[in-house]
Order: sequence, then C-alpha cells, then structure tokens
Amino acid sequence: MSHLKFVLLIIPLCALAYGHPDIESPEQLLWENRIVMIWADGQVGSRQMLDAAGAEIEDRDVVWFVIDGLNVTSNYRGEIADHFVTVANQKYAGLSKKVVLLGKDGGVKYTSDELRLDVLFQEIDSMPMRKNEMKFRGSKGSF
Repeated sequence: MSHLKFVLLIIPLCALAYGHPDIESPEQLLWENRIVMIWADGQVGSRQMLDAAGAEIEDRDVVWFVIDGLNVTSNYRGEIADHFVTVANQKYAGLSKKVVLLGKDGGVKYTSDELRLDVLFQEIDSMPMRKNEMKFRGSKGSF
C-alpha cells in the first residue's frame, strides 16, 4: 500500500518537472504570467495577430486564450482541461467585454471590445511590476 501512495505522489511531481501541468483555470498561472482571454464568437484573426506578436508576448510573460464557443486555443504549452472554458466563462465573461487582461496578481487590468495589441502592450508596460521587469531584464518595452 505504501508503494501506491509513493507512485501517486510522484506522478504529479514528474509532470511538473518534465512539462507544464494541465490547466483548469486561469488562476493557475498567476504570479508568473499575465493572462489575456479573448472571446472570439466565431470571428477569425485574433490567433493570427497573437502568433505574429510572439516575441512581444513572450517578453511580457503573457499566456493567451482565444475562446470560441466551447473551443479554446492558446500559447499555453500544457494541456487545457475540457472544463477550462466553463471556468473562464463563469469568472470573466460577465464583464461583457471580448478581451480581458489579468495581471500577474490576478486583478483585471484591462478590458476591451476589440483586440488591439498596441493598446494591450501599452497597458502592460505601464504596470509597476512590468516596469521593474523591463529594468531588470533590459527589455525595450512598448510594441
């Protein structure tokens, strides 16, 4: 019986060591990432814009999620749980905006009806935590 407990303890630790854990809620990424959630509602283009700005997004520690109905696409490298969309909708879709930016602290920092990366990046770059990151990392900042 003690071997079973050991195996059940080791499996999640191995998953953390060798990859990104499955994500069930945006809150799992807090304090390490800023989170952008976009409700696409059948519109095309958000993913292409985000992919094209990959370096700027990575520099700002952004993990994005494009939610279209029950489908989600993301730059998150791990698996996304089936109920992630339900959790995100319950917590943030009520803001009645198509774009929501969460800071590393989990606070809603910006909402908009459209995805404009220049505005989003300016908002991120104005955050005190981001200013410290830019100073420490030597980042250039604005898009």
